[in-house]
Amino acid sequence: LPDMIEIGSFIGMAALTRSTVTTQITQNPNVKAYWFTFDTTGQVGGQVIQSKYPGKEFPEKPLVVTFHGDLATLELIEAGAIDMESDVNYDAAVWEGIDGIAQELAREEPMSTENQPKYPGIGDPFTYQIVSKENLPEAGQYVMPEWDVPSYFIAKWKAEYGV
Repeated sequence: LPDMIEIGSFIGMAALTRSTVTTQITQNPNVKAYWFTFDTTGQVGGQVIQSKYPGKEFPEKPLVVTFHGDLATLELIEAGAIDMESDVNYDAAVWEGIDGIAQELAREEPMSTENQPKYPGIGDPFTYQIVSKENLPEAGQYVMPEWDVPSYFIAKWKAEYGV
């Protein structure tokens, strides 16, 4: 039997996720963990798993892990339906893209092709964080990224381009 089952991105398919998770629990009762590769499937699947193991926590029930800390996911971590999530500062990608465009326009240097470039002083602003009950933000609040990316790039552009 598998130790972990991955449930893919069934965007907009809550019923399919419910059915898939219920089937997996039935066919693989000894699974130790479920990894949901999309926040919505994690939210739906986590609630299905929680309903099958009422009042239980890992390791008495499978570990439930997903991606992206939107408020619904964070609420389900608090409620015990999801054990942890991998969070990332999505907004950093926009700032990195604009920085690359500025570099091309101002210096006529090609934009970096690195997937996650490093920047002086902060390293990788797109760094992932693991969020669980132990480090949840207050109810109704999002996970704060490690770096204030807008302030970093505004200061960088002022220093480099005078804007």
